Amino acid sequence: MKTRITKQNINNLQPGQSIADDEIEGFQARRLPSGAITYVYRYRLKTGERKIISLGTSAKLTPEQARREAGRHHEAASNDGDPVEEEKRRNGTTVNSVLDEFVARYASKKKSGDEVMRTFDRLVRPAIGLKSIYLLKRSEIVGMLDEIEDRNGPVMADHVLAYVRKAFNWQATRDDDFKSPIVKGMARTKPKERARTRVLDDDEIRTLWRALDQWPADHGYPQLMRTMLLTGLRINAASRGHGKEIRGDTWIVPKDRTKRLGGDFLLPLSAPVKAMVAGRGGYLFSTDGGKTSISGFSKFKRQLDAKIKTLRRGHPMKHWTNHDLRRTARTLLSSLSTPDIAERCLAHVIPGVRGVYDLHDYECEKRDAFAALANRVLGIVDPQANVVPLKLRNQARP
Repeated sequence: MKTRITKQNINNLQPGQSIADDEIEGFQARRLPSGAITYVYRYRLKTGERKIISLGTSAKLTPEQARREAGRHHEAASNDGDPVEEEKRRNGTTVNSVLDEFVARYASKKKSGDEVMRTFDRLVRPAIGLKSIYLLKRSEIVGMLDEIEDRNGPVMADHVLAYVRKAFNWQATRDDDFKSPIVKGMARTKPKERARTRVLDDDEIRTLWRALDQWPADHGYPQLMRTMLLTGLRINAASRGHGKEIRGDTWIVPKDRTKRLGGDFLLPLSAPVKAMVAGRGGYLFSTDGGKTSISGFSKFKRQLDAKIKTLRRGHPMKHWTNHDLRRTARTLLSSLSTPDIAERCLAHVIPGVRGVYDLHDYECEKRDAFAALANRVLGIVDPQANVVPLKLRNQARP
C-alpha cells in the first residue's frame, strides 16, 4: 500500500520523524523538535548532485497545497531541469522587469507609448513592481485596482487594467511558464459607461475659469487647462508643448503626441492661446520657468476641484475629467463651424475615400474655427466684456 502525505499522517508524526510520499518521489513531511511540520522536496541532478527545496510549513500549507508545489518541482526535475535554478529565475522575473521589456520592445513604438510608460511608473510599479510575475496573485492586482479606483476613479482603473493586461499577454507569448493572472470580470466599468458624454455647461466654464485665476500668474497649470479648452488638445499632447514648436501663429504638434495618422498636426493659434504660449523658449507649460514640462496632473486637478467647490458652495459641480475639456471644445465647435472642420480641429482623421484623397490642410478654415471658439469661450467667461481684447490674467508675456 502506497504511503500518502495527509493531514492525519502528519498529525501522527512525533518530533524528529518524517514521512515520504510514494506518489511524488522526493516529497516529504517532517515534524521538527519544535513541533512544527515542514514540507520539502528532494531531488538529484543528472550529475548526481542532491538538492532540497523547502516548500513551507503546515501553518501556511495544507498537505494538498504542498503536494501541488512538490509536483511542479518534480515535473521540472523529471525533464532534466533544476527546480532550484528555475525557482531563482521565476522569482527574479519581476513585474518591473516585464514592464521594462514591454515598453522597450513594444509600447515605445506606439503613439501611446509615453502615456503607457507614465501610467506604469505612477500607478503600477509602486504597487506590484517588485512582485515576481509567477507568484503575482489576482488578489494583488485587484487590490491595486481598488486603490486606483478610490483615488482616480473607475475609468482610470480600467485604463491601467488594459495596459497591464496588454503587457502580461505580450509576456505570455514569450514565456512558456507564465500565465497571466488577469481574468475576465476585473474591469470596473462597462464599455457603455466608459464612453463618456460629459460636457461643461456655460456656468461650469465660468467657474472653472475663475478657479484657475487663483493660481500664481506664472504657474503653467491654469495656462495648460485654458489651452486645452481653447484648442481641444489632449492633456498629454498639450502639456509637453515646447517653444520650438510655435511657428508664428501656428503650433506644430508632433505626430507622436497625437493619435492622428500621417504627419504633424498644424494647430492655428487663436489670439488668447498665442498670448499664453508666444515667446516661450522652453516648455510652454511649466512650474520652473520652462526647464521641464508640467506634471502632477492628478494633484493639481484635486486642488482645482477644491477651489471649484468653494466657488460653488451649495451647488456642487458634477464630476468631470481633463478629457471632458476636449469634448466641450468639440461640442462648442459644432455650433461655430461645419462638422468636417470641427473634426479636423481636433486632429481627427476623416474616414473613407475623402480621408485618403483630400490632402488639403484646411489651415484657414481651422484658424477661423479656433478664433470663433476663443470668442465663444471668452464671451461665456465674461458676457459683459468685449471678448476680442479680453486679457487673460494668467497669460504668458511675449
